[in-house]
This record gives sequence, C-alpha cells and structure tokens, in this order.
Amino acid sequence: MRFLVLSAVILATKGDRVEKKEPYKGSAIKISVGSVVYCRTDDAVSAGFWFFGGAGEKGWGAGKEPGISTWRIRFLGETAMVSRTSPNDLPEDLIEKRFSVERTLDGGVLLMSARTIQGESPQVITIDPDNGSFVYTTQHTNSQRNRANVFYGSCSSK
Repeated sequence: MRFLVLSAVILATKGDRVEKKEPYKGSAIKISVGSVVYCRTDDAVSAGFWFFGGAGEKGWGAGKEPGISTWRIRFLGETAMVSRTSPNDLPEDLIEKRFSVERTLDGGVLLMSARTIQGESPQVITIDPDNGSFVYTTQHTNSQRNRANVFYGSCSSK
C-alpha cells in the first residue's frame, strides 16, 4: 500500500482503490420534535455511468462543489420536512419535501424521502447526533446517466 500525505489529508492506494481521509471533529446536536437542523457541505462524490451521443463511460469523481449546499431539516416526529439550497439551485430544490425519520440501532438518525412522483429519485440522509456528521445520497437514471451522488459534511442548529 502506498501513502501520500498532504496537509493532514491521507490518500491511500491499494491496487485500483483510492481513499481520502482527513481529521473530523464535529459538535453534538440535539434532534427532537420541533428542532431545526442545518447540514452544510461542499464535499461531493459521484459514481456511475454517463452516456452522451451513444458513447458510454463509467467512473467516479470526488471534490469540492462550486459553493456550499445547505439542507434545512425540520423534525416533526416520525417525519421531517427537508429543503436544500445550493449555488446550482433548481426550482424543485427550494420546495420542502417530506422524509420519514427513523432512529438507528446506535442512536443515529435515518431520513428517507417520501417519493410523490413515480420514478422520482430516492434520497437518504443519515445524521450522527453525537458529532453532527451527515451523509446525503441520491441515485438516478435517465438517458444520459445512471449514477449515485453522495454529499458529506456537518450539521448544526444554526
């Protein structure tokens, strides 16, 4: 295994596998009925297949988005209302969407989108209240792509 260390960021390679890890220290957040949480990031990974003009490619990309995306999550009990704002806003991103809320076995929070349109891409958000970390994922397929997107960052009450 080869290691490359750049300013406290570790890139490890073993064969065709690449990992990037860096220190993370988040803050605990309280999640309860009525609370509002803001999850923010510009870190993203996309993987899958891209098709343009009949030619296809498979692969992945990771890096910084052009700006910070924010998910505003309003907890209502067994459901939550979620809206997302980003530098690349589409009108549908500005509308609150309903998600189901479940507690994981270790005390985390799992939110799953309530899809209201047939064929709408599923969205999943996981939050660890002990350190404020969150991961957002969505998958979709159409004539130009079949891919998954992952955003990861931190949540706070402000």
